Amino acid sequence: MSEHDRELKRLRKAIDAIDDQLMDLIRQRAHLAARVGECKQSRNEAHFYVPSREAAIIRRLLQRHAEMADREHRTRIPDEALHGIFREIIGACLALEHPMRIAYLGPEGTFTHAAA
Repeated sequence: MSEHDRELKRLRKAIDAIDDQLMDLIRQRAHLAARVGECKQSRNEAHFYVPSREAAIIRRLLQRHAEMADREHRTRIPDEALHGIFREIIGACLALEHPMRIAYLGPEGTFTHAAA
């Protein structure tokens, strides 16, 4: 095995370890989000989704990313990509806070009531 192959294997192993850490952290976040949902239910809060909270989280993370990238001067993931990643994580965790219910009213005689 060449030095290049060994380095590639080492780098991939490090990436795999980081992916494992990310998975663990996402699961921890999901657990906390479910607990937030329980707290909201116990207080009979009607609004589970608070857009301003999501926007504040993403703004804070993008600001942190910009500050870190300014120091590192090497790798900067595009803000749009990070925004999408965190929207997905937040959305998945929000679904744990309060299961989504969707209503659809179809044309008369299409058994819409059965679809609900």
